[in-house]
Amino acid sequence: MRQVSPHCSSRGGIMLVIAAFVGAVMTGLMCYFIYGNGMEQLDHFLGSGATRS
Repeated sequence: MRQVSPHCSSRGGIMLVIAAFVGAVMTGLMCYFIYGNGMEQLDHFLGSGATRS
């Protein structure tokens, strides 16, 4: 059997956790913009909503 160093395997696990977290955040933002009022909030934040009366 081939032995794997613990340093290598722990780094892979941390990278998987980071990738899962980033994916969850991106999915949440996408759903917020599609199904929520994310575009309205973005327009207001960028200032285009302030010019409308």
